[in-house]
Amino acid sequence: MLNDYDILVVNGFVFCSQHGHECCSSCVCDFREQNNAQIEDDICLDAGLDLAQRKSLNIFDVGAVRYRKESQTCKCETHFDVDCERCFDWVKICMAEMTGNPLPGKVKRLKWPVDESEMHL
Repeated sequence: MLNDYDILVVNGFVFCSQHGHECCSSCVCDFREQNNAQIEDDICLDAGLDLAQRKSLNIFDVGAVRYRKESQTCKCETHFDVDCERCFDWVKICMAEMTGNPLPGKVKRLKWPVDESEMHL
């Protein structure tokens, strides 16, 4: 079971600290319902989209880096802002994921901690 030190909170969304997942089978946690509550009033759900059925996000895949080594929050790689509202715009990110329309400039990042087999040296 996770405690407060095992989570990352980034612009209101919660992720497991070790892997950066919203829903993590290793840490036995699922923060999607809690995170969905943060955006449900602001998101436009049409064409049969269901917020409860969206895929789990990974904070490191959207360009987050830890603010400090043991910090419970992250900054963005682009602006180096903690809880950057431009990079961590969860409404846009979730809509892009659910509609299959990737956000411009967003690329898949290596997860933290980096597995040496994923490194391209």
